[in-house]
Amino acid sequence: MINFASIGRVAVNCVSLAIGLSALTMTTTFAASTAEAAQTREIAGKRIAIARRQAALAEDMAKNLCYLRANVVSAANPADLYVTWNVFNWYHIGFLNGNEQLQLLPERNLDVVLLWQSVDKNWQGMEPYISRSIDGSSLSAQDFLRVMALVDRTVERTNQLSAKLQTVYADDLAEGNAFAAFHIGLFKRAEALGERLSKQICLSTLSDGTGPRDSSIGETFGFFETSLSGFTDGLPMLNVPAAPTPEIRQRLETSQSAWNEVKALAELSATGRSLSSEEFKQFSVGMDEALFNLSISVDLLIKHYAEQ
Repeated sequence: MINFASIGRVAVNCVSLAIGLSALTMTTTFAASTAEAAQTREIAGKRIAIARRQAALAEDMAKNLCYLRANVVSAANPADLYVTWNVFNWYHIGFLNGNEQLQLLPERNLDVVLLWQSVDKNWQGMEPYISRSIDGSSLSAQDFLRVMALVDRTVERTNQLSAKLQTVYADDLAEGNAFAAFHIGLFKRAEALGERLSKQICLSTLSDGTGPRDSSIGETFGFFETSLSGFTDGLPMLNVPAAPTPEIRQRLETSQSAWNEVKALAELSATGRSLSSEEFKQFSVGMDEALFNLSISVDLLIKHYAEQ
């Protein structure tokens, strides 16, 4: 049974993202002559933002499936899984067919549609397993491994979709919007890496043979650590400015503080030692807090650029 009272934290993020993306849309003047002309004037950065958030949402679903399997008992896990599943599907369908609430027009570029179909093929494969888990059914070892592989392919295809959007809609991004898309994209990439790191460390703690150690834990750790520590004061080598508002800085500092509390445990896992059950529970709580605040900073960054 899902404890819907525990959904609030995830739901706040999703509503915030929807409001931010809608605000971003409202800054654009739509041509009235044809749907095609309207689409070329839609802020392309919004589509890229959605595609990049999808990668984090997919990793989040995999993380929560692993948390359930590892008996990291929290009423929030199936509830978070339920919300994330619905939000992923909402964006996924709206991206292709259009979404009135987001003022998102249907996608018409054939190359983009083909990549969307590749994402969809993997999503349709993993969705039934997620639905079963939400309903309280346990996955067999074979099914669990299958859905983890499908998530990896979904993330890979989603990243390819993001890259294609950057190319296809490059001419539609004004200089300022191009930088906004780049900056937001870095934050979203860090969010996806954090979810992936949580999933990787969770898998390494499983004792039933369904969580073989991922040799890239150290790499994911390094990218996440560098990104999170650099967003607050800037990353000069990437031409990334410091946090542009006090609210964003505060959320990033809160995220960094939570991460600092569990970073040593992540380092242990990256060096090859599996965490004990108690260590992993400690890590999961701190990491979820870090990711929650990072996710809000992403939404605040979208809102900041929408108001420029």
